[in-house]
Amino acid sequence: MNYYTITVAVKPYIRAFLENNFGSPVDIRKDPELNNMVEFLLKEGATRLDKTLQIKYPDTVCFRISRDTFHRYGFTLTKTATQRLNCYLERRIKFFARVYIANNRSIGIPLARCIRDFQEKFNFPEDVWSAEAIRKDFTRNGKTVQSKFITNFKNELNKIFMEFMSESGTLSKSFPKSGQE
Repeated sequence: MNYYTITVAVKPYIRAFLENNFGSPVDIRKDPELNNMVEFLLKEGATRLDKTLQIKYPDTVCFRISRDTFHRYGFTLTKTATQRLNCYLERRIKFFARVYIANNRSIGIPLARCIRDFQEKFNFPEDVWSAEAIRKDFTRNGKTVQSKFITNFKNELNKIFMEFMSESGTLSKSFPKSGQE
């Protein structure tokens, strides 16, 4: 066996995300950023908040770590490191959710349908991550993502339209062609 595992307490939707994307045990070597984060947290061993933190995450997940990482940094995350890892993964997962939902909302799909599609496509059943919790997060934080997407989408469509019209001779030569902007 060339690897060891560490067990980390996580929220249910974080566990679902990790196992859906990286298997069980979670093989984070496929994601260098996440791998570096876990190694850093093992190495750092911060305990600053350990006395005040009450970690009560209902699920656990096993991360696969290399033998080298095990021997260099150990196999236990402190409460502080566990909290930091959960916050990092939560931000990342919620960002994915917001982008997916904003993209679909931008083309006119109702919010409830966007959320259901997200839950189905990324395997987040209602008991793991409720539609209500996703809706609240999107309502609080997703509008900015949606407006940026709409602006970028509109600009790209206009650019394609102008290039097509200019190349077909419908517009005058004063409009810039591709690469002349």
